[in-house]
Amino acid sequence: MCGTPLYMSPQIVDDQRYTYKTDIWSLGVIYYELLTGKYPFHAEKMKDLERNLKNGFYVMQLPYRPSVECLHIITGCLNQNEDERISIEELSELPYLYEVGYMPLYLNEAVNPTPDSLADC
Repeated sequence: MCGTPLYMSPQIVDDQRYTYKTDIWSLGVIYYELLTGKYPFHAEKMKDLERNLKNGFYVMQLPYRPSVECLHIITGCLNQNEDERISIEELSELPYLYEVGYMPLYLNEAVNPTPDSLADC
């Protein structure tokens, strides 16, 4: 096994071959971490981390609503199925990553509440 455990893809944990899609997974972990300040998959013990990576379940708890495009990048990178994971070509074509003045589409409050609406809970 090679790499920093928190950034490893499920394929590396399963001892499968390394591909560029492994790096796409790691990019998704980094993007998630930059957005939330946390890792999408974490655990106290390596065995638990491996189980969490294979399970693929993560929850984003943010005090604000991310854009649809932002979520598309994270979910595309953190797709458990390597064949369905977003490619570097697809990523490079996303205006969200490079267009100056680009205004992303935001999720509505029903999908991702604002901090003000959470105060009413």
